[in-house]
Amino acid sequence: MRTTIEPQAAETGASPAGQEAGVGAKRTLISAGGVLLALLAVAGWQLPVLTAIYGQRQVGQAGWALNGLVVALFVVGLVRLLQQLLAAVREEQVLTKAMQLAPTNADLLPTSLPADSIIGARLAAMQSMHARNQPIRQDLLASALVARYGSNMTLPRFVNNSLILCGVFGTIVSLSMALIGASDLLNTVNSSGMGLVIHGMSTALSTTMTAIVCYLYFTWLLHSVADVETRLLAAVEQFTAHHLMPLFHVDADSINHQLAELLLSMAKLVEKMESAAATQPELIAAIAELREQQRQMQVQQREDMAEVARLLQQGFRLG
Repeated sequence: MRTTIEPQAAETGASPAGQEAGVGAKRTLISAGGVLLALLAVAGWQLPVLTAIYGQRQVGQAGWALNGLVVALFVVGLVRLLQQLLAAVREEQVLTKAMQLAPTNADLLPTSLPADSIIGARLAAMQSMHARNQPIRQDLLASALVARYGSNMTLPRFVNNSLILCGVFGTIVSLSMALIGASDLLNTVNSSGMGLVIHGMSTALSTTMTAIVCYLYFTWLLHSVADVETRLLAAVEQFTAHHLMPLFHVDADSINHQLAELLLSMAKLVEKMESAAATQPELIAAIAELREQQRQMQVQQREDMAEVARLLQQGFRLG
């Protein structure tokens, strides 16, 4: 990786979009749990009414089967959306870590980011393309990422479109049962026909209520998850443009910028060399003076040693 443009990447800092995406998934996850708990609290508060609507005597086996179909479809879609939210929370944490490393420690990104994360896979792809001397097209990488994330919404969209249809299907089946009961009641006046009419109408009401409540909650959660993923992908692309592309992208502007920095450094080096050359005669004179002082000190030391030797000789003769 080229690291000559790291200061330029550091100046950009963490983008506002990336900071906003850093809390989007957690906030949506908490909101989804809060709304679900609120719905359960309302259900507990209105338990007598719900028991009267969904009671065995009112709904019957057909009603339980139709309502169970709606609830099962709702639970499958809800589990899928929760999985995507948890994955988005992890991706946002990795992206936040990358934003903290990029300005000052860009070289640590390849080893610090998980390979299975979005930004880790993006960095690995860019490194592979750069190693093969291929042009790095961010638009193509972004299109592939959007297509991959779009396929993750197939099941939730199917559930969202099918919930209300299942409610309508349950209503139609229940009304058909009611009509059969009404026909029996008209042909032979008995209680079984009236009971079938009541069961059919009650099943139609309960199925419609179940489908509407599940559809409203699931539609809100589906759009919230879609918004979270949109902000996450936007933050990834902004991080790629601000921090990753300068590490690999080479064009005339970047070359001119590096050349200008190199020339400026060379000019400073030449100035230092000229200043050193200007002080060279003084340095030579100081060295010559120091050598002369050392020579004089050596001559003086030899004279002193000779004097000491002469005194020692005279002393020994006196002894």
